[in-house]
Amino acid sequence: MGFPRMGNPEPFEVYAIRYATDPNWPRWKSYVHDEAPEERVRMDFFSWLAVNRAGTFVIDTGCAEGRLRGMHIEPLRGPLATLDALGVRAESVENLILSHLHFDHTGNTDKFPSATIHVQEKELAFATGPYMRFEYFSRAYFPEDIAHVLRQEKKGKVRQHNGRFEFAPGISLHLVGGHTMGMQVIRIFTKRGWITLASDALHYYREVELGRPWSSNAFSVADMLDAHDTIRSPSDSADHIIPAHDPLVLKRYPAVSAALNGLAVRLHEPPMPLTDA
Repeated sequence: MGFPRMGNPEPFEVYAIRYATDPNWPRWKSYVHDEAPEERVRMDFFSWLAVNRAGTFVIDTGCAEGRLRGMHIEPLRGPLATLDALGVRAESVENLILSHLHFDHTGNTDKFPSATIHVQEKELAFATGPYMRFEYFSRAYFPEDIAHVLRQEKKGKVRQHNGRFEFAPGISLHLVGGHTMGMQVIRIFTKRGWITLASDALHYYREVELGRPWSSNAFSVADMLDAHDTIRSPSDSADHIIPAHDPLVLKRYPAVSAALNGLAVRLHEPPMPLTDA
């Protein structure tokens, strides 16, 4: 089942914000039945920003620098600092979308005091439910981050969704599951057409190109592969699908500015031809 086509609303500007990197990520942690499991690859870590006159939406919030260093992940520039450079103050953001609640997507939520947090009902149930007794699942969740979401829930600042939800013409979220029970992706209209921020429903481009599921922390391999089809089927092209951790995102899309080179790119612009440089 694909996404509905929702006309041609006012385009959003969409930015990928790179906040950390791991240059030695082992492929055996990545793909099921990988042909080179001992090889090391680079894994980048992103948050995203979508903005037009309808509003400002921050998608995922990264992870605190101190926690990253403890996991041998190299912090670059925190997502809040890059948001500030893009003219967005964290305290003014009204809508914060969490694709899922893993540590690298859910840190820093306490820095957005005015925001309503949008998360799938299944994801919050998963992160606080009986599956957390298994270290295979729980290692990717930080209790402090989940506790903050629950505190915001008590304040009426969390909206739990059950499937598709359209915020405004041109931006909607969609439950796909797979990577986690409540994994959701975000569809956004831009001047080059509809793009899908796949988050961890797609870590690297090659997953969907090869039809190969991600192995680490997978809740359901079957749902993960179904999510690939859901993401791919309505897209204008493969270039309209944005994975969560692929360094190729930085090569394919233009930097926001010289000062933010390597830190933020414009996803609403057409991708650039890849070179070997």
